[in-house]
Amino acid sequence: MRIELESDAVQRLEAAKWTPAESFSEVVRRAQYPAAPHTARELLEDFAARAGHSPLSEAALDRLAEVQQHPRATPSHWTER
Repeated sequence: MRIELESDAVQRLEAAKWTPAESFSEVVRRAQYPAAPHTARELLEDFAARAGHSPLSEAALDRLAEVQQHPRATPSHWTER
């Protein structure tokens, strides 16, 4: 199998090696990748669980979820209507 990487990616892998003998495969295997991006609601619910309260109302959370699902559906206040 052959995999091509751009030079900046190779430099990052080289920098991540623990020893000169460590292979790129070993570096990639121990790397940690986030499972999935979090929604605003998930982040704020986590905040509420830790702090004991949410900084936003349920209506605001619902609006954030709507905008995240359909980001182009709502006109920006920066554009002319």
